[in-house]
Amino acid sequence: MSLDKLIKSINSVTEESVNSLSPKKRGALSQACRRVQRMCESPPEKTFRILFAGYQSIVLRLAIDLKLFDAVVERTAANATPNRIGKVTVDQIASDTQAQDVLVARIMRFLSSMGMLKQLNKDTFVTTPLTECYLSDTLLSQAVIYFTHIQSFVARLPDYFRSTKYENPSDKTCPPFQFVVGPTGDYYQYLANNPYYQEAFDPVMKKIWDLYGILWFNLYPVDRKLIMPSDPISSGIFLVDIGGNGQLLRAFCARFPNLPGTVVLQTPPNKAVPRLPAAIKCYPYDYFQPQREQGARVYLLHKVLHQWSDDKARNILERVKDAMKNESVLLIVERVIPEKDVAMLDLVQDLGEMVCHARKERTEREFRDIFSEVGFWVGASWKGKNGEDIELGTKTGMRMVIFEAKLMSAVLYP
Repeated sequence: MSLDKLIKSINSVTEESVNSLSPKKRGALSQACRRVQRMCESPPEKTFRILFAGYQSIVLRLAIDLKLFDAVVERTAANATPNRIGKVTVDQIASDTQAQDVLVARIMRFLSSMGMLKQLNKDTFVTTPLTECYLSDTLLSQAVIYFTHIQSFVARLPDYFRSTKYENPSDKTCPPFQFVVGPTGDYYQYLANNPYYQEAFDPVMKKIWDLYGILWFNLYPVDRKLIMPSDPISSGIFLVDIGGNGQLLRAFCARFPNLPGTVVLQTPPNKAVPRLPAAIKCYPYDYFQPQREQGARVYLLHKVLHQWSDDKARNILERVKDAMKNESVLLIVERVIPEKDVAMLDLVQDLGEMVCHARKERTEREFRDIFSEVGFWVGASWKGKNGEDIELGTKTGMRMVIFEAKLMSAVLYP
């Protein structure tokens, strides 16, 4: 196909034809268009596209904070008739949002340039297919609140690194976000004191973890590796879930109702102890204190180590190691970032880890090095698939990995 014909074909695509596509085909078309754009755009085009994206995200955040989309949808529905689409004016939305009309006009004009509203004249607008995507109760609105919140810290990184002489952050007690907000404790404490951001953080993080799409006990061969072995459990303890919230452990026990020993949930000290079946022993536990449950068959660290620096992760592993016997197994379930060709979502996550927690997303090799340094032998690992949500347009090259760790001494000198 000649270039002229290709351009003509692209320009012939209509909104109606795109809306008729399945989510999978629409996602494939979107990826193809972005690929062509990356190849075609000039350096100035690319530079200003990147720079202007920051302005766009902040204006979108302002609209969400004002509940502007909610007001527009409600007004257009009220103003519509069977033969006429509903229209809204700047004055109406300013009244509904209790914001100054001049500011509302500027925001709505900006939103129109992004296709989230359509401007008919100086102060009259109608909705577009994107408008309802940013109502207050949508996941996309929560994502905008969360990521622009992090963006406010990222924007200060040049000043932060200038003050630290460009050293990589490693102290969890003083991560870069505190350079902006001051000493407020760790980031989770900050969220607890700022419910607007906490309420955005929780569903967004859940969605990101859902991209990996599989429960650890559906990937790891529990029956063959843990339940079927005939050797008795001298301690009587089958599994200790260190740092879990109870939901996964409840599902695990429902999947395997006849476990050969006690099941224990140790929640983080600052988390409420969930209500669980009587068969599950549950109490708060500090990762850095001696492990109370000695000689269990299985210890589980599910999404724990990625929350801590290398030094702290080693300390956590040491406490587990001290409690293990030769027949014990430690399962570590973590998301692992690839060595190269890293997806943008993963890079954003890694930068967020640095900004909020002075830590990073680890590669499989980096995890294995930590395990080896502590004295664990990790042979087999079980890997999930790369995560992708076509409808949301998010893709990750990270995958969930289950590491099976045993005492190095037990492997070398059984």
